[in-house]
Amino acid sequence: MSGNTSLSRRRSLALIVKLMLSIAMAAFVWVIFSSLNLSTDNEDKTASHNIYVDLENLGVGKIHKVSSGYREIWIYHRSEHDIKQLRNIHLSLRSNHPTYFVFYPYEKQRNCQVNWDEHNKQFFDPCFGNYFDLSGRMIGEGRKNEVKELSVPEHQFISETQLEVDTRWMPFR
Repeated sequence: MSGNTSLSRRRSLALIVKLMLSIAMAAFVWVIFSSLNLSTDNEDKTASHNIYVDLENLGVGKIHKVSSGYREIWIYHRSEHDIKQLRNIHLSLRSNHPTYFVFYPYEKQRNCQVNWDEHNKQFFDPCFGNYFDLSGRMIGEGRKNEVKELSVPEHQFISETQLEVDTRWMPFR
């Protein structure tokens, strides 16, 4: 009888383990499908990730700071002189509109927020002592930092002064 009880006990434990694995697999599949945000309604789920900014009153040489929930996004209004100087150095202005530079004002390696040096028209990284130009590229060789440019979010201009910024991808989360 004890052999029969032992066999019965093994079968019961095997059944319990299989049942637990089945429940775990079902939970895993449910989590995966839930994270896909599959929806049959006609809502645009990405619309909530976008920020719309009116730049009509942003003066030349000024910065507009926008909170994206977790991080700020800065928009710098470049002058015609700024654009000409940048084009002499770089082929790309790193923006969808030459007049505006849209960027995250954070150095990526240490997560330091850059400061605006209005007198020299450049951004200063206080952690490494590096300077960035008006397209977010590092000026000179820099110090100890592998980051050569500031991050630019996905963005598009709806009109000359209407900006849409996609905040789904953000560095430093």
